[in-house]
Amino acid sequence: MRDQHRPKQDLINEVTALRKQIADLREAMTARRRVEEALRLSEDQLRMLVDAAPVGLCRDEQCRVLALVERGLERVAGVVFRRKDGTRQAFGVIGSVSADPHAIVLVVLERQPQPWRSAPLAALSPAWSAGIRSG
Repeated sequence: MRDQHRPKQDLINEVTALRKQIADLREAMTARRRVEEALRLSEDQLRMLVDAAPVGLCRDEQCRVLALVERGLERVAGVVFRRKDGTRQAFGVIGSVSADPHAIVLVVLERQPQPWRSAPLAALSPAWSAGIRSG
């Protein structure tokens, strides 16, 4: 019994400090559970978004589109996407580069009339054609 010779106030202070450590650990554990649950939820939402997407950017088009966006071209017409059933469709996209963190965002606009060929400017909607000419 090593504590029998210690002053009562030292023992009280040690018990108080231990209780504080336990409370801090409980708070940290609760915060960690919240963060883990939020991460799980966001991962589930991302998975649902990706799984529910009707089309995906074809791998052979991905490099071309990303290179065009990185060079500063904001609007790209006739980008080939592949549907889940394997068929291909062409869409117009708007892209933007973020410097911090480095990322590229693509927004799919509208379906182009001919899936694997770029549509002429006359075949696009007036708003889309104006965007291409100005971009």
